[in-house]
Amino acid sequence: MDYIIHLLHLSGFLMLSACVPRQYHFVNELKTWTEAQTYCREHYTDLATIDNQEDTDELIKTVKGHVERVWIGLEKSGDMKWQWSLGDTTFYREGEMEFRNWAVDQPDNTVYCVAMKNGTWHDYKCEEVHSFICYDERRSGSDRYILSTMKNENERRKKWRKAQSYCRKHHTDLVSVRNPTENQDIRRIMEDASVDAAWIGLFRDSWKWSDQSDSSFRYWRSGVSENHGRNENCAVVWIKRDVGQWGDWQCNDKTQFVCYEDKLVLINDTLTWSEALNYCREHHVDLVSVHSEKIQKWVMKVVEKASTAHVWLGLRHSCTLGFWFWVSGESHCYENWAPGNGTGVEECERAVRTGAVESGGGKQWVSLPETERLNFICNNYEGTSHLLKDSCTFWAGCLLTIHSELLDDSKGYEDNEGEEDDSDNEQLALRPVLTRSQRTVDNAGEEPRDEDGQIVRKVSRKYIQTWLKSFLRKSHILGEEEQGRGMSLPG
Repeated sequence: MDYIIHLLHLSGFLMLSACVPRQYHFVNELKTWTEAQTYCREHYTDLATIDNQEDTDELIKTVKGHVERVWIGLEKSGDMKWQWSLGDTTFYREGEMEFRNWAVDQPDNTVYCVAMKNGTWHDYKCEEVHSFICYDERRSGSDRYILSTMKNENERRKKWRKAQSYCRKHHTDLVSVRNPTENQDIRRIMEDASVDAAWIGLFRDSWKWSDQSDSSFRYWRSGVSENHGRNENCAVVWIKRDVGQWGDWQCNDKTQFVCYEDKLVLINDTLTWSEALNYCREHHVDLVSVHSEKIQKWVMKVVEKASTAHVWLGLRHSCTLGFWFWVSGESHCYENWAPGNGTGVEECERAVRTGAVESGGGKQWVSLPETERLNFICNNYEGTSHLLKDSCTFWAGCLLTIHSELLDDSKGYEDNEGEEDDSDNEQLALRPVLTRSQRTVDNAGEEPRDEDGQIVRKVSRKYIQTWLKSFLRKSHILGEEEQGRGMSLPG
């Protein structure tokens, strides 16, 4: 029996939102870790990878009451490596994750946690107690670094994992030191407080995720990850004790487990845009539509493994009316065009123009002929309304504009302004999607015009719905299921 866990935290932008969203599935069957891994790979994507505290909390809340513990996709390997507690790769510029400022003869590589002392780094036993430094993404400048200065020594000095838990609860995480400037800032804070040594977020372990993710997030209860030779090489999340913290467990024991399914999937085959669209609809849900900065960040993460310079999105251009739209049939506010793309008149003589994202550089959108052959991204979520929440400040600012002379090309569609339907009475000025510079203001008593002086026709919401639905159907972009379901513009 599978229980679905939705992990789409879209209420506000956080640094950690760059993690690509997953849908978790609790499987109420007893299996060894390897058997659970096989099951997850056959039915979903893999055993669960956990990127942050929010993921852990949501998993605990959903599974709680069903079982005592569950397998996740973490196992021991033979390789030890140093990594940061704050594992979001978008937090670091090139080379910053590898910055180190070890003292002479350090590290000795017999212990697992790191503290700063006199501005240089030393490895210590994680069970020692020291002051510690948290990082808080909500603050700016040197105020982002919070040194433990509580009067109570038991609160001020903690074991490394206790310090990590405190920082994650009250701030963001234990501090990552990314460059010499930050190292000097933190050293100065310690000297001003006369603190000799303080934990930072660097630690060493040999655990790896089943899906080969580079996530360094860990939530061990004290002492368990060192193992001490007990051959406990697979990880579980404890549900009924230790408040969801992780434990190491013998891999041949049997327990329930959690799988995950990717919400965005990079397909490394090279297809034309239309072939990619058909593939996604046959094997997944659709080509991805990027309605917000958050989805763009997820896309940027996914395309890092692409084999082509650009990757198809579900973005298409209408030569008839001169605007861009998503194949999901919904309007939006967000745009991320590369310079010289998407905001001007498109060349429509040779091929229909479609949208792709750069797999390198700034990972912005470009306009390309649909006949090019690229990798592409499919999504695995039904509908997009839950992803559109909070993507714009208000929908009234998301308008489309059609130049008056182009309206002649759309004959045969009724405006329906006379119908008594409240949703139809709200007038929208149509404009090319994604071209903010062409928005107009309808001053009292004046015909609204664009920046070139062209009159902008006003048409009803139902007119837009009818035209776009018919266009998608005639272009074989909207399938029979979508035709029957109908479409609506955000209100």
